[in-house]
Amino acid sequence: MDTILASPALVEELFACCADEVVRLRMSNAMKRVEPARHDLLVPYIDRFLTEIGALDQASAQWTLADQFGGACAGYDGRPDGTGRGDSETQSGR
Repeated sequence: MDTILASPALVEELFACCADEVVRLRMSNAMKRVEPARHDLLVPYIDRFLTEIGALDQASAQWTLADQFGGACAGYDGRPDGTGRGDSETQSGR
C-alpha cells in the first residue's frame, strides 16, 4: 500500500493484476487498504471494477467488489474524474 500511495501512477498496474485469478485476492486486499487513505485514486476505476470484476465468475471477487465499493460508490454519478462524488444533500439538490 505504501508503494501505491507514494506512486499513484502504479494504481493502473495494480488493477491489471485482476486478470490473474490467483493474484486477484492480493490486488483486492491492496485496493481495500488504499481506498480509505486515498479514495480519489480509486474513483476513476469504479466503472472498470463494476464491469470487469463484476463480470467474473468468481464469488469471492464479487463479494469483495460489493463490500469495497458499496460505500465507495455513495454519491458517485459516473463521471470518470470523480467530480460527481459528493454528499447526499448536494446530490439531491437540498
